[in-house]
Amino acid sequence: MLVLLTAVATAAIAIVSKHTLRLRTANIFNPAALALVATFYLFDTAQSW
Repeated sequence: MLVLLTAVATAAIAIVSKHTLRLRTANIFNPAALALVATFYLFDTAQSW
């Protein structure tokens, strides 16, 4: 269950950051990479690609 929650949270962080952290038309950060780093610290998980 924790794996599913982590995957859903990672996807949600990526989608939200894609639309909120941008300068006009360009993203400031890579949304997928930012989501992986955020979930690493939030859920204390290892890297997974």
